[in-house]
Order: sequence, then C-alpha cells, then structure tokens
Amino acid sequence: MGTDRFDMGMRVVCIKSYGKLKVGGHYPINGCGTLEYNMDCRRGNKTGYGFSIEYEDYDWKTRKTDRETYYFIHDEMSEYFITEDEDYKAYERDQKIEQIIK
Repeated sequence: MGTDRFDMGMRVVCIKSYGKLKVGGHYPINGCGTLEYNMDCRRGNKTGYGFSIEYEDYDWKTRKTDRETYYFIHDEMSEYFITEDEDYKAYERDQKIEQIIK
C-alpha cells in the first residue's frame, strides 16, 4: 500500500476508539498537511504531516448537529483507521470463512 494509503477526501473506518469516534464508524478525511501550520487548538502538540478526521452526528429530535474535528499524525492513522477498501476486503474474507464453516 505504501505511504499514500490515506488521502484527503477519502473515508476511513475506525478500528480503535478515539474521542467520539467509534469502532466501525466511517469518517471523512477533511484535511491534510503539516499540522504545525494549523492554528486549531484541538490539534494539541501534534506536529508533522497529518490528517483531520471529522465526526458528525445529527440529532433529529433537537435538529442540531454535533461536529468534532480530530487530528492525527501520519503514523497514528494506521493505529486508528483502515481504508473503506480494506474494510470491504475483510468483510468479504469473513463471508467466505463463514461459508466454509457451515
């Protein structure tokens, strides 16, 4: 897969909870670049090349949207996320294993 595994505009699947991000949830990468140039206080002390992941939840009763942006350095991405393509391949593999076991 190489270093271009994650990129701006793609959606990723969470494999380790972080803040409001839940395992199995699909989230968009809505930004990428050198984090020290990002003035958002939520990026913390993270520096180097990284990504912003957006959490969004709409409450139909209150008609309010809860949004949160989380920042991950490039090396953290593989710890917390897989690509949607990788998630689908894992799903296909699991389906084949289930058919063999039956």
